[in-house]
Amino acid sequence: EGEGEGEGEGEGEGEGEGEGDCVSDAECSGAEVCVATAAAGRITSSCGPALGDNEPGQQCASGTDCQTNLCSIGTAPPLCSAFCETNADCEANQICGTRNFTVNGTVDELRACVPNTALPQLICDDDSDCAARNETCSSLDTVNNRLQAVCSARPSGNTPVGGSCTGSRTSIEFPAQCASGFCDGVEGMCIDQCATDAECGAGLVCTDSHLGNVEGRWCAEPCDTMNDCGNDENRADSRVCRRRCDIDAPLAADRQFDQVCGPPVGTLNGNVTLTAVQSASNCKSGFAISQSSTGQVYCSEPCSQNTDCPSGTQCTFTSRSLCGTVEDGHLYCRRP
Repeated sequence: EGEGEGEGEGEGEGEGEGEGDCVSDAECSGAEVCVATAAAGRITSSCGPALGDNEPGQQCASGTDCQTNLCSIGTAPPLCSAFCETNADCEANQICGTRNFTVNGTVDELRACVPNTALPQLICDDDSDCAARNETCSSLDTVNNRLQAVCSARPSGNTPVGGSCTGSRTSIEFPAQCASGFCDGVEGMCIDQCATDAECGAGLVCTDSHLGNVEGRWCAEPCDTMNDCGNDENRADSRVCRRRCDIDAPLAADRQFDQVCGPPVGTLNGNVTLTAVQSASNCKSGFAISQSSTGQVYCSEPCSQNTDCPSGTQCTFTSRSLCGTVEDGHLYCRRP
């Protein structure tokens, strides 16, 4: 194969190689790599112990994240780089090119591995779909007007599925925090795509996404009450226990409502009466009940006993509702 095409990429040896005693990791022995250092206004290279934890081809925020001290800032996403002579010295999602790098404030033109922007988009279900190109199933992109998981450079984060992360109510892509690249909600947890509960690890379940425009099934933390999710009624962004219709479960019998922790749907706490222009989407839990005696509609919450419920409500079984083709119901706080 050639040396790659595109602006800023060089042709073999000569200007842009930088200075030093190695031009690729292959020239270093044992566990040593070709590490970039800065001196006298130039970036030089020498074999030595890896500086950072992230390997070439993995996402980075700065050179110190990377084993080689080289991060290709200015690309999307930035990737850890390595000194090279040809494409064969680079990971499958990179090519060998000439580009400016910054090391300890020194800017120099180097012959190093840079992201291969010519790679086609690849829809994926799990990391194995992306292994051949040194990527993971760790990003979302719009395909046929739906957000679907696609192969992307391995995230820089290392928090495993189930670990804590600080995300967003409207996005689940957080490659700098989670090893999977995905975080569920403000003060939530790292999640990943899944096909079965077993793929999620102990204590987690596999169910549909809480974001209506995101395809696939995702690992989630099951719950029976708001307290199971550490809910704080005085905080608008505090996690809640909410229903999720697992309509994409492979077995029809499993296509029912799961109760899982996640970001709040609305802003109203349990037992708050809704106005004529409000709906269940205004409730933190995303669930509302109509009181038969008065016709009033109010926010409800999942429960396992009366003490889980707001004052003025009791824990009782709700009327069954439809999740896909299966009728399903759970214990919820109701007015007497």
